[in-house]
Amino acid sequence: MNAQTFYIAPSGQRGALLLFVLFVLSVFFSFKSLVFCFLIVLIAWIFMFRNPERLATHLSANAFLAPIDGKIREIYTEGKYSVVVIDVGILDVGVLRSPLDISSCKISSIYGVPLLFSFNKSFLSPHFSLNFSEHYLEVEQNLFNFFPFEHGESFERGERIGFLKAGKVKLKIKNIELKVNVGDRIKGGENVIGYLQ
Repeated sequence: MNAQTFYIAPSGQRGALLLFVLFVLSVFFSFKSLVFCFLIVLIAWIFMFRNPERLATHLSANAFLAPIDGKIREIYTEGKYSVVVIDVGILDVGVLRSPLDISSCKISSIYGVPLLFSFNKSFLSPHFSLNFSEHYLEVEQNLFNFFPFEHGESFERGERIGFLKAGKVKLKIKNIELKVNVGDRIKGGENVIGYLQ
């Protein structure tokens, strides 16, 4: 289990440190306008990369947790799979959490350029996939260029497994009774997407 509980997700710690150093330097050299700018940007950065503790307790073993905060954009079927597409905004908590107890998994990636505003962003943006127990968790990054998944062979349900900031998560889940609808806002590691059958 990943016991890391820093307030800022690892993906944002370097940026927060840099902004803090710039803030301190601007205070030291009395650059009053820069002090205010760096303080506002630092606070916004910490908020964007916040890393709250969430424990989904008292759930049945077949509960499939939401892997991230966001809004359900689409739900459809694809053969034996139910597909749930989640939009992750820039202000949503971007911590990716394991939706199930995962004993083994496979990670694959297609690198690209993160594009927040583009008609072709879905084609050009980096895509990452986590394959586990006949289920798939696919990530499309639209902002920041970092590898979203931590390398590991097994994860406990609700454990932090990576980070995504502004993008899309597509879940392909086999044999599930869904408990969410299009338009629902969900919290990763807290809300239940559905129950495996």
